[in-house]
Amino acid sequence: MCDSVTQITTAKPQPFTGINKPVYPTSTPSVFGVQYANISGSDANGFCLRAGEEIFKRGYGKVDAPVQGQYGGYVLMGDSTTRSFGYNLAVNTSAPHASIVYKAMIDEALYRSVTANSNVKLTCTDAPLPLTDAAKTKFTTIVSFTTSLFVVLAFAFFTASVVPYLVNEKHPSHNSKHQQLVSGVSLPAFWLSNFAWDLLLYSVPCVFGLLAIYVFDITPFTGHNCPSCTETPFGALIVMFVLFGFAIIGFCYVLSYLFVDSASSQTYIIMINVLLGIVLMTTSVILDVMESTKDVNATLKFIWRLSPLYCVGNGLNSISLITIKIALGLLKKDTSAFSTSVCGWEIAYLAMEAVLFPLIAIGIDYALSFPKIKAKITKDPQVEDGPYEVDEDVQKEQDRVASGAADKDAVVMKNLRKVYKGGKVGVVNLSLALPKGECFGYLGINGAGKTSTMKMMTGDVLPTSGSATLGGFDIMSQQLEVRRLIGYCPQFDALIDLLTVREHLEL
Repeated sequence: MCDSVTQITTAKPQPFTGINKPVYPTSTPSVFGVQYANISGSDANGFCLRAGEEIFKRGYGKVDAPVQGQYGGYVLMGDSTTRSFGYNLAVNTSAPHASIVYKAMIDEALYRSVTANSNVKLTCTDAPLPLTDAAKTKFTTIVSFTTSLFVVLAFAFFTASVVPYLVNEKHPSHNSKHQQLVSGVSLPAFWLSNFAWDLLLYSVPCVFGLLAIYVFDITPFTGHNCPSCTETPFGALIVMFVLFGFAIIGFCYVLSYLFVDSASSQTYIIMINVLLGIVLMTTSVILDVMESTKDVNATLKFIWRLSPLYCVGNGLNSISLITIKIALGLLKKDTSAFSTSVCGWEIAYLAMEAVLFPLIAIGIDYALSFPKIKAKITKDPQVEDGPYEVDEDVQKEQDRVASGAADKDAVVMKNLRKVYKGGKVGVVNLSLALPKGECFGYLGINGAGKTSTMKMMTGDVLPTSGSATLGGFDIMSQQLEVRRLIGYCPQFDALIDLLTVREHLEL
């Protein structure tokens, strides 16, 4: 029997020459810290135990030098009386295919020995059975938390495509947004068009994300052949993903008011959403694990759900955790994924945020775009002017405007004044009236206040004091009517980067 191992040509056998009968001096040997009873030093059980000790010693260098590449060993047994033989196989299970390979090697060696033909070859095939539904559910549930993190991370990077364009449109050196408003675009139309485009962009990762989850069959989220999954998990997933698109776009619109530079806004918006998504989600999971903070976290979740990314991440994670609890018998199988114990709260919050955040963004824009509203929340510094000489013609125009004789003129400015932050005076108490039909050239040196005057008349900036009318409409309280009467070409570039000249005119 022992000579059969010499027929192994694909490995280098290392015989255990030191194992002789009886392998143990007593029938109650202690092997690996375990006390055995009724062990014969001459039968298969005794030899297998002793061989196991020797394999361990050699493989881990306890006594002899380690056997390089050792992943298995054999205990061969034969009976010359009955002319029968057999073997026991010991393998290192860290090598997934060790049991198959080593069994094939010894079987090939035995065939060669019995047939006295060293050319006999055996080919082994490893064809594992498909995972059972239970095993698949267990595996996919374990990886579903990682899936939740990657989904949140992917959506956090999507937000980088929403904010920069808005920030660039309202930048002082560009301000194409103000040009659109002056040209007659209403604020609801402006935001709804942006919203429709951003939703179209979001639909691409949304659909691909849902398809990936479905095609790769992440069982807790699809519910396919899953005895421990919640009811309709994929339906809840679709609802969450759709509502998330509406909520996160509106949320980004609100955050866009925090930034001035479009390039840096892209970086900051990703950082903010990663913080409000992955960091909050991970923190929440840790707090849920610890009994001392579990109740506190249950309350904090109602605050953290104000972040759309936390909602979608925590919703995915809750579906996974509930699947585990159902598998362990801690919850009933008929628990719906829409239940508040699963992701019902997340869906409710996302539905609320899908309406609330866009309305907040439009509300802020109304406050900043209409002078009468903006004047209530912002104040310019008060600066006293030094002595200066007023030209005779200028004084006559001031007197004419102050007397009311020019009230019916097309353009009327009464003591219009602008002081910027830091105390810089842009316009000093300008009084001017232009009758209908008059073509007026407004000239002056750099810094004289020409651009500031035009910005005040079109509602781009607020006057510090004074008043003005255009076509009889007050620039502070009737800005919409004023905008319908004027065409405006600003001093700086106000073109939309992706539109042609014709498209600008048609817009």
